[in-house]
Amino acid sequence: MVLAEYNQCVDAYADKAYRFALKLCGNREMASNVVKAAFAHLWSIKEGLAPKEVKKTLFKTCYSQLVLKRVGESNSSAVNTSTPPDGNSLTYLVDKGLGNLPAKQKAILMLRDYEGFSYEEISMITEMDIIQVKSLMYRSRKALKSYIVKNRFSV
Repeated sequence: MVLAEYNQCVDAYADKAYRFALKLCGNREMASNVVKAAFAHLWSIKEGLAPKEVKKTLFKTCYSQLVLKRVGESNSSAVNTSTPPDGNSLTYLVDKGLGNLPAKQKAILMLRDYEGFSYEEISMITEMDIIQVKSLMYRSRKALKSYIVKNRFSV
């Protein structure tokens, strides 16, 4: 990977990686630092990295830094990144529901439904067995659906 390709990766994935990190940790500064570190890591391994592996590597780095090391200490001080609802805003309920999920479930749901990764790619990113990924995905969707149904008219 040369500098021009790296800059294209930054343009293509920086916002997505930041959104992913922010949803996981709820702290803007930490999310920004994690994304910066992930891109620094990407640059450090640029020689042996195939272009189609860049996105997976970037998200794996963000995930590793947040879920495996930092989310436990920052989860209690997470900030709400959504705006207050003007009514029964479904987006607001989804954001609140995501905030109630455990970190691994939230990460898997976001990687699959927000970023479009396959189960195999999520398994590689999270270093979990594919059966575990599918199980956590089912539980995440079930919990999110339950939260939305329960709170749809009480917001």
